[in-house]
Amino acid sequence: MMGRSHALSGTAIGFAAFSPVVLPHPAIGPLPAGELKLGAHLGDMSAPYIFLMCLILSVMALWPDIDTSKSLATNSIPPLTNWIHKLVAPFGHRKLTHVPLGFAIFASLVFLAASWTAEVGGVLIRPGNGIVTALCVAMLARAVGVKSKRYVIIYPLALFGFIFGAMLPATAMWFMPAAVFFGMWIHRLGDFITTDHVPPVTWPLFGNKKVGFAILGNAGSTREHVLFALMAIYSMYCVFWLLFAAIPG
Repeated sequence: MMGRSHALSGTAIGFAAFSPVVLPHPAIGPLPAGELKLGAHLGDMSAPYIFLMCLILSVMALWPDIDTSKSLATNSIPPLTNWIHKLVAPFGHRKLTHVPLGFAIFASLVFLAASWTAEVGGVLIRPGNGIVTALCVAMLARAVGVKSKRYVIIYPLALFGFIFGAMLPATAMWFMPAAVFFGMWIHRLGDFITTDHVPPVTWPLFGNKKVGFAILGNAGSTREHVLFALMAIYSMYCVFWLLFAAIPG
């Protein structure tokens, strides 16, 4: 699956899981007028945190490709992300970072980092959250064309992301680890439904043969473009609904 499809799938699935979006519909035959629920509203989050979760999911849906040298993830905050790439690259492409074991490792590292909580000037600080948001901001900058070697742009943006994330108010401890874990699963799902395929969930314990159900065909296929358009329409509807609908909390 193409990178933009991975990212948009993170956004769309995030809205489906965490938003309370509904679609009003008129009376249809014997069916009275009502609302079709389009989001599960898991976590009972307010709109700003739903947007933040979807943003992180869209970026984390690109993170598994840090096992390749030219990916956005690998080149987002050099040399830090290049070092991480060198740690996972020996396992091969679509191996450790594309299976639940890898998801759990990264989510656990984020949880441990976020567990360190300090209070500075009456403000609760969680550096682990800051690390994730710094990565997200840097990867977004790379996605819009900022070169990884333009340190004068990348590093200040990453620092801004770190400060913003570290000072997020009232963020539950599960928020960032769940975003990392869930986002990486979304990437795996995207590769699973194309001819790219992925290792079995039990890797490396039982077999290395890749599995998948290539309903989209090859990456960049017409079917993938159609899915991309549908996810874009759904995501845009969710954005406008959340911007103009009142959400308790």
